[in-house]
Amino acid sequence: MSATCDRKRQAELDAQMGLFEPKPKQPDTPPLSTCKTCHQDKDVDLFPAYVARGKHYHRRECKECYNERYGAPRLEYFKQYRALHPDKRTKRHGWKGSESTRRRNVCKRRGIELHEYERLLGIQQGTCALCGKHPGQRNLCIDHNHKTGIVRSLLCNRCNLLLGHIENNKELVYPALQYLDQNDEPGKAVQ
Repeated sequence: MSATCDRKRQAELDAQMGLFEPKPKQPDTPPLSTCKTCHQDKDVDLFPAYVARGKHYHRRECKECYNERYGAPRLEYFKQYRALHPDKRTKRHGWKGSESTRRRNVCKRRGIELHEYERLLGIQQGTCALCGKHPGQRNLCIDHNHKTGIVRSLLCNRCNLLLGHIENNKELVYPALQYLDQNDEPGKAVQ
């Protein structure tokens, strides 16, 4: 027999003989913490949680007191800021930086200079090199060869995704075109 089985058997024998009394079960009560502002004992779940250095902690101030102190003033500040800077907000995308900032970030990721991006944009007259459509509010994507990393042209997001899938599965292009041609007839039902 293993040592664990021996210990369990010994504990059962001790309990039968009355040598020790098992500990009474504590009721499952949630841990309490005292708020440093209102000085009330409250459930730990009513305190904001945060993570520092990989450990989970709770603030010493309950959520009600924390929101009174920080919540309303912050909301008021953001309302004032939005009223003063309406140009930094778009209906669909929320807050945004300037157009040049977004373009600069795109160029950084692809490793080309901003003036090179602007030159390509001018050559393509601000439209996608594949479908010829203007991208609207979005920037054109920098299309590049995945093997060599060489920049080819600027594409809209839709065409860039399409080319990315095609580049990895070139053998599927012709079967996909045939499939579209066969199923392009109006009124044809799926069999």
